[in-house]
Amino acid sequence: MARIVLTSTATSRDLDPTVRRRLIDLLSLFQGSPQDEPWTEPVPGANDSRVRTAYVDGRHRAVVFRVDPDAGETTYIYMGTWPTAEAVRRAARAMLRVNPVSGVLEGTVGQLPLVTSGPRTADPARHPVLERSGRTAAELAAELGLDRTVTERACRITDRSEFVRFAGEVSATLGWQGQALLQLLDGATPAQIREQLDLIVPSDTTTAEDDRIIAALARPASRLRFSYAEDSTELRRVIDSGDADAWRTFLHPEQRRYAEQSYQGSFRVSGGSGTGKSVILVHRARNLVRRDPAARVVLTTFTKELATILQTNLRTLDPDIAIVTKLGQPGIYVGGIDSLAIQVLRQSSEVEPASQDVFGHRKFHWRGKRPDRYVWPRIAGQVDHGLPPQLTTPWFLENEYVSVVLARRIRTFREYATVDRRGRRIRLDRATKHSLWKIFDAYRELCARFNWYSYQEVAAVAARRLVHDASAGGVALADHVLVDEGQDLHAVHWRFVRALVDEGADDVFIADDPHQRIFSERITLSDHNIALSGRSRRLTLNYRTTAQNLDFALSFLSDTEFWDLEDRVEPGSGYRSARLGPEPSLLRCPGEEAMLKRIVATVRGWQESGTSATTIAVLAFDNTTADRIRTRLRSASFGVDDDFRDDAPPPVAVRTMSGAKGLEYTHVIVAGVDPGRPPTAVVDMQGSPHETADAAQRAKALAYVAATRARDHLTFIWH
Repeated sequence: MARIVLTSTATSRDLDPTVRRRLIDLLSLFQGSPQDEPWTEPVPGANDSRVRTAYVDGRHRAVVFRVDPDAGETTYIYMGTWPTAEAVRRAARAMLRVNPVSGVLEGTVGQLPLVTSGPRTADPARHPVLERSGRTAAELAAELGLDRTVTERACRITDRSEFVRFAGEVSATLGWQGQALLQLLDGATPAQIREQLDLIVPSDTTTAEDDRIIAALARPASRLRFSYAEDSTELRRVIDSGDADAWRTFLHPEQRRYAEQSYQGSFRVSGGSGTGKSVILVHRARNLVRRDPAARVVLTTFTKELATILQTNLRTLDPDIAIVTKLGQPGIYVGGIDSLAIQVLRQSSEVEPASQDVFGHRKFHWRGKRPDRYVWPRIAGQVDHGLPPQLTTPWFLENEYVSVVLARRIRTFREYATVDRRGRRIRLDRATKHSLWKIFDAYRELCARFNWYSYQEVAAVAARRLVHDASAGGVALADHVLVDEGQDLHAVHWRFVRALVDEGADDVFIADDPHQRIFSERITLSDHNIALSGRSRRLTLNYRTTAQNLDFALSFLSDTEFWDLEDRVEPGSGYRSARLGPEPSLLRCPGEEAMLKRIVATVRGWQESGTSATTIAVLAFDNTTADRIRTRLRSASFGVDDDFRDDAPPPVAVRTMSGAKGLEYTHVIVAGVDPGRPPTAVVDMQGSPHETADAAQRAKALAYVAATRARDHLTFIWH
């Protein structure tokens, strides 16, 4: 039985659906037979004797390479489908080889576009962008195995945008070489590039070439372009999608390393928005259950909506993946962190001891009711405390309660008076703590009376319930826990994560971006018994948005320090994008009415130019502004995302900026937000200078999140 290898650049997007169906049938036939069949033909005079054209229909032929190793199955590498004459012309010049310097498999079909692309001479008035590498074109070719034509053109380019565009062309034809060029642009040395792309010099050049090709297919950098199709179902899914790369099969070598490697304990991968952290988690979850079908894997994140996206991506990656609905079952359980905590309590018959540990009473009963944000002002107004206003804001009280009282399981004033408040920048004396404890005690008494409990309190009780189970000899509910958007989990969430899984190999794997922290307080994982011991890495290549949008988004992070989950400052620089696009549009209006009209006109213009409404989003800071935008779009005959009628127009997404976390769109309007002054909630600006600084930092993070939702077009419209 033959194996099929798909090429990420072999797009079927432009093929007629009938041709795509015939192509799927053809490749399925290859999988069923190791021999050339009448529908395949060698190409007389071809540069590579392995190349074949294969009959798709009367007007189209596919180009494939047939590889016959001495040991193992025949492998067909599918390169693309074209009209018959063009397919034969491309096949005659096709080449498949193992790069002798990098060990990467490279395949080309027809003449490289690089022959005519890129500048032929350098601009004498400007310096080449690769000048700081200190290496000539010949040296780069020799050290990395880059095509000499590529390096000669690259070393003449003097404009950064032109260089990024050129690197994109190289990626489309030579895969890993385009990635290497982008890393050179950002100052990486050849040694660093070899490490990141996992390049090796082939050690055995005496082996038959077909055997070396099969071995090279396993190299991480080769898999940027080439991936085995396991069965006909997988073939159909990839071909029908129109573009193999859209299926997210082709991971960057660095991403693949984190998705596949085993670690002695917990591991953390950080990176900016769009660097592929969620993709790593999805692949890693699948790899863990493939490695051990009995493994119990939990894949979780901050919200239920993001968990749904993760589950959808898992199903897309592998429709047959074992997704379970009960914690503790073999397979993958996907859910928001709060849903997980509720599930633990629902599976527990006795929670009174856990309630005693957390609150100092046994009255806890979860009925789905939560206190609203106005509870804190009401209680503060009823208690005789004598505190200054900055210590009674909802933001301060909520964070002090969650990050100190709940996280440290404080039940009495005596415990609170002596607790370590590490990470809390406002220092409190004993008298102040006594006044605050009056508020916290009144809060707990009120919530117990009405069975009001926040999700953080539910997580705290669930964590203690798991600790009690473990003390009684019970088995942990998971073997591996994978956490996405880790920067927004609260301290009690991390204690809950720790209780879900025993310490050991591959126990907790975390993906986060400190620059997107808008919901939680500053956290240090080691305070919650999650030890990384140097097991963390940072991703810098952005796959989602354009270089122009990325640079604009990163400008919000300047002059501000963001601390990561290991209590270190996270750099706001060093990120790069492989895509180019238009500059963001900044449109200031004289008033709200003018702003709403401009939003409608912009959405209409995008739609009239062929953009689907379902790939457009309008993001606002608050729900009030979002509701006004929905009303105006509806009055202009646009559908919005909460219109569920069958006859409604295709919906435009209208969300708050925070509600857009984890999502992406081709066209994004950030509405009612002056990019020079990102807004903060009024209640957040009433605290101490420390709390005010935190609020300003969250505002910058929120603007960064909103700007990075856009793949192509980003527009700010405000008044």
